[in-house]
Amino acid sequence: MIKKNNRKNKPLIHGESFVNGVMMNDEENISIAFRKKDGSIGEIVDSKVSLVKKYSFLNVFVVRSIIRFFEGSFNQFYAVEQMKKEEHIEHETAGVNNHGRMKVCFIVFLTILAGFILYFIVPFVVVFYSKNLLVFNTVVLNLIEGILRLIIFLLFFVLFVKIGGKNETVFYHGAEHKCVSCYRNGDELTLENVKKHPIRLPACGTSLLFLTIIFSIPVFLFLNYENLVFRIVIMLFLLVFLIGFSFEITLWVENNSDSIVARILSAPGLFLQRFNTEEPDDKHLEVAIVALKNLIKMAAPGHK
Repeated sequence: MIKKNNRKNKPLIHGESFVNGVMMNDEENISIAFRKKDGSIGEIVDSKVSLVKKYSFLNVFVVRSIIRFFEGSFNQFYAVEQMKKEEHIEHETAGVNNHGRMKVCFIVFLTILAGFILYFIVPFVVVFYSKNLLVFNTVVLNLIEGILRLIIFLLFFVLFVKIGGKNETVFYHGAEHKCVSCYRNGDELTLENVKKHPIRLPACGTSLLFLTIIFSIPVFLFLNYENLVFRIVIMLFLLVFLIGFSFEITLWVENNSDSIVARILSAPGLFLQRFNTEEPDDKHLEVAIVALKNLIKMAAPGHK
């Protein structure tokens, strides 16, 4: 039986899974653990203080979550670069040089841009150039666009999972979720305790993306179709807000998982996680446990 233990007072921890490892980070540190080719566990820790932590005026509703989203995206690619270095270059330090930072920022920018084009620009352009054939008012056109956006998201989500196959990422994804759930419920991070926890979490990037797509439908409902460029600029501005708002809702759902509203909001994301999470074995769990334990150790008082 998994106990509940004041989940709301637990510090915010973001996790990310990869083909061969797991990243965990809070607002001050980042911890990466991965399975090396020789079977041992590689460990990387680094101090990466969030802007939300540095500047208290940024720690406000939506704004803090927008920042956390972009920082989380950066840390995801940062972790991949660091694992590649550790795997191929002996005695490589955990720090990343300016060239490496620029590379990671560029990759993050391209990834986010690609997502914006695919899920927002494409369905809008399709409806925009079909509006003369679709003799509907603005609200109906926006509704059609929103439904098309949702269909594209679901198709590409399933396609991406199918192309990736059952690689190690889905197992590390499950391991990451189990560890975070174990920690947030106040259980000691042992192999046996972690195994008791679920492989699906409400506070997952999958749920965040789905909520962003869903919330975009009513938010964009009354935008006009008169000017293509102006519409795209407005959509981009609103999308940044939607990401932050969806992030806040995702965290609220995680902290109020017994609420009926929370269960309704989390249900689609939890269902989608059936495609990109699998029950991990001990070798995956051991890596996730190391990553989270190292993060907790760095956050401990007196640690340098």
